[in-house]
Amino acid sequence: MAGDAGATRADPISALAEGCTRGAGTVVHSICAGGVSTAASARSLTAAPEHPAACEVRLSHTIKVIAGGFVLLAVCLLIGRWVGGPTPATGLATAAKVFMPLWLVAAAINMWAGVAKAGYSVADEAPIFLVVLAVPVAVALIVLWWLSHG
Repeated sequence: MAGDAGATRADPISALAEGCTRGAGTVVHSICAGGVSTAASARSLTAAPEHPAACEVRLSHTIKVIAGGFVLLAVCLLIGRWVGGPTPATGLATAAKVFMPLWLVAAAINMWAGVAKAGYSVADEAPIFLVVLAVPVAVALIVLWWLSHG
């Protein structure tokens, strides 16, 4: 981090080995935040030294949010199939198109929660936002392509 005194750039594997002897905070921070390690920032990522799973919790949350995107896509596709249009494919294609802006809003809300509530910086949360947004949207685009070419 730019203003942290004593910040060092560490290899995540080395940090993992070192962190086992110094405490979980360094390990978690080195792996989650790209290797910049300070005592203050390491403490801020872990609730307690005996809980080294902050990175796993964040990954787990990200996977749950992406799964939520797939559920929203499925609901949109079911509604599109039910409401339909001239053909079932038209309703499904419209549903896929409606899903994308809905998911953009949902992913943005998730990013806001990460910044405002969980204490991550925008720079920390932006790559997570992109992954959370891109994975379900990519599947929606594949469905849309398949419907238009199938």
